[in-house]
Amino acid sequence: MVTEIKSKSQLDKILNENERVVIDFWASWCGPCVSIMPAVVELSTKHTGVTFVKVNVDEESVADIVEKYEVEAMPTFVFIRNGQVETKVVGANKDKLTKTVETLAA
Repeated sequence: MVTEIKSKSQLDKILNENERVVIDFWASWCGPCVSIMPAVVELSTKHTGVTFVKVNVDEESVADIVEKYEVEAMPTFVFIRNGQVETKVVGANKDKLTKTVETLAA
């Protein structure tokens, strides 16, 4: 399951309650974002110890989140462990995304 983030307070709550989080920064007009989404959903069902969320960069209510994580291209995946950014993956590279999720889940 991938939860859509609508506010900074919603994301903060998720980060406080979950040790491992993947944030998917995406946009509806971004072809690669749309094409990688089924893989993200699949990874979220396979790795239940990792919480997956998505942030639509075009929503004004999440502009502060986009700025905080310095998102400049879509899709961007931010991997967080214990509230700290561990790494980022930029682009719709399914193999790299899968390996990075597996590392975070370990």
